[in-house]
Amino acid sequence: MIGLALVRLKEAKRSTNVLDIAAGHGRYVLDAVSKSETKPDSIRLQDYSPVNVEAGGRMIEERGFGKTASFHEADAFDGDKLAATTPRPDLAIVSGLYELFRHNTQISASLKG
Repeated sequence: MIGLALVRLKEAKRSTNVLDIAAGHGRYVLDAVSKSETKPDSIRLQDYSPVNVEAGGRMIEERGFGKTASFHEADAFDGDKLAATTPRPDLAIVSGLYELFRHNTQISASLKG
């Protein structure tokens, strides 16, 4: 689906900036981008865990994405910081996060960002 979304963005002559707000180590995004013929303009991965950020940063370098990808420590429920993300994402990914939380207030703040 990530590869298909990148193709559709390119066909629409849009930029292809990817953001995963709770990436874990970022493996599945990096795997998907590696397999896609259409490459994104940028990839921003983030997670609240310093351990994940460190591991994800190593994975970015090991896979040769150092020029287009970055990994940041960030809160997926901080709508203000999500809204301020640069470059502005064209493809935002949230996988396996929202269903873990009962409070719609947190999820709503994230989605508004």
